[in-house]
Amino acid sequence: MDRRFVAVLAVSLLFALVISGVFYQVVAGSNRGPGRPHKIERRDLVVAAHVLSVGGVLKAEDLKLTQAPVDDFPAGCFSRFEE
Repeated sequence: MDRRFVAVLAVSLLFALVISGVFYQVVAGSNRGPGRPHKIERRDLVVAAHVLSVGGVLKAEDLKLTQAPVDDFPAGCFSRFEE
């Protein structure tokens, strides 16, 4: 092979490697979120344990307790079974 061809090929590969490394750093840097996720405050929420029939009487086994973020807590919902 010609020496000039090998030199151009080597420089081209080195240039491609540097450009792809820079591109990777830019893309990987933009995907970083906050360093440490903050703890989300949660609140108890009473939900149906299964599909309920219309007009039926609720029993304790028809309900279950789950957790919901305080920011997304629906208005008018209950936090205890007694409510």
